[in-house]
Amino acid sequence: MGIYVFPIKVAVLTVPILIYMAFIPYCIFQYRKHGFISKYRSFMHVAFIFYIISAFYLVILPLPPQDYVPKFIVRPQLQPFNFIGDFIREYKSLINSGYKPIFAALKNRGFWQVSFNIILLTPLGFFLKYAYKKSFKKTLMIVFCTSLFFEVTQLTGIFGIYKYAYRLFDVDDLILNTSGGIMGYYLVPIVGNILPDVNKIDNKYDYKLKISYTRRAIAFFIDSFIINILFSVLKNDKITSFIFILYIVLIIYITNGYTIGKKLVKIRVINENNNRLTLMQVLKRYLWLIILTVFNYVAKLNFEGYVLVAVVLIYFIILAIIGIMIIKGLFNKEKRMFYEKFSETYVVNSFKQ
Repeated sequence: MGIYVFPIKVAVLTVPILIYMAFIPYCIFQYRKHGFISKYRSFMHVAFIFYIISAFYLVILPLPPQDYVPKFIVRPQLQPFNFIGDFIREYKSLINSGYKPIFAALKNRGFWQVSFNIILLTPLGFFLKYAYKKSFKKTLMIVFCTSLFFEVTQLTGIFGIYKYAYRLFDVDDLILNTSGGIMGYYLVPIVGNILPDVNKIDNKYDYKLKISYTRRAIAFFIDSFIINILFSVLKNDKITSFIFILYIVLIIYITNGYTIGKKLVKIRVINENNNRLTLMQVLKRYLWLIILTVFNYVAKLNFEGYVLVAVVLIYFIILAIIGIMIIKGLFNKEKRMFYEKFSETYVVNSFKQ
């Protein structure tokens, strides 16, 4: 049992790292494709990633030492349905040893090996049908190619990492894995009635809802990342301190509500009358950022003594006030920030259904 538990434990440690690395790209993809992030759809994607990584680890783990040399040459098993003969031989041996038929079958290593190979890709067939709406032909092809990839990985010693194959390439595994995937495909109509319909998730979503702060934060992160790249290129504090203002204010004004980050996550700044944004509205909306940027620049000047203390103190007081106002905006019922009320602007979903 331990040979199955260990790979799953490794998958439990691996998946959070992959989710962390893929979080921003995943959010961008979901916002652009669906216009929002569904909790249920995200749960399915995480479940699928966990499953496919676990399946791969079950195939390759545990790894042998790097200098592994097999005692015997591991030759591919290319005879179809060889597992039937193996099962019968061991079954007869157990019967002759005094086991009852049911126990002879359950104690048979061939029984558990066949069961494992069938179950291994059964969830893949289920996911492809239920979550990703793949046809039978596409499901069959993907399941078979996945099984073939697993077998080739074993045959090549993980594509040359090991000089020798440390597990057997078995054509029966291809047959059983693919059969399991087909079983998973046909399980969907049976258990699908108790699961939510993925297609109806989009239909139920109200695209006029307030834009989440997570979505805004992702757009802001993307824009900040772009600006940081510019900072590293210019290497001039006197110029780079104001690039953020120019980038945010001018681009939003010129594009009438967009930045690169906002464009990627499909959101847009508009005014309450849904007219073209005025430069004054954009300046009012980002006045708090302008003030912080200016004081950040001033604080870096060569002040000394009481002047330096006063500048730094004023900067932190302004920072604290803005921080309190942002925290207050996060928890108010209107879900509207202070700078949105001041500028008479707000953020909307620009996704087109």
